[in-house]
Amino acid sequence: MLELYKASWRVSWKRQLLLIGLAIAIAALAAVPLEYQKDIINELTDQEIDRDKLFQMPGGVFAAILFNLDLKWLLGYGSGILGEDIIRLLWQRIFLNTTQGMAAAHTVTVTTMISVEAEELGKFTDDAFSQPVVQTGTLINVVGFIATIQPRLGIIAAAMILPQIVLVLATQVRVNRYVAERVRILRGANDQVTSDQIQALTDYILSEFDAI
Repeated sequence: MLELYKASWRVSWKRQLLLIGLAIAIAALAAVPLEYQKDIINELTDQEIDRDKLFQMPGGVFAAILFNLDLKWLLGYGSGILGEDIIRLLWQRIFLNTTQGMAAAHTVTVTTMISVEAEELGKFTDDAFSQPVVQTGTLINVVGFIATIQPRLGIIAAAMILPQIVLVLATQVRVNRYVAERVRILRGANDQVTSDQIQALTDYILSEFDAI
């Protein structure tokens, strides 16, 4: 998995930096609406209510949310374009290797790589770095905001999150292993699909599909 992250960074690091910058901005704004909501509640519970201020604060909430959504749209658009560019890059390299004879003996495998695997890798690369930054930054920002207002609630929030982190770390290695095995079996099955052998290998190929 680490090698995949390294390869993704190597071919797209400049654009990844831009996406990470947008992700940091989105995470930084996560607690802004909460701050406005706190101020609104405090104003409502104050003995002397400033009505002008009270009616202005929802506008601040709306502006913060709208700006956050704009940044998320830019992040999604940039990630999508990056993913498509990575898919195209993979297609080009696979095709060039094939035409140069490096993969001529495995035409079906090459077809699978172009039609399935390249797309999955492109989808992985588009948000491989920005999404963890958004999720982690938002989590830290919101939990930190809660902890500064109500430390006990912050402890409870952190306690609810820690088991999820442990679960993800414990299961991701196994998930990666299954994905790699799936790709290996699919390639092997596809390599067996030739016009003169397909009838004899039907049962074997179908069992391989079941394994996938």
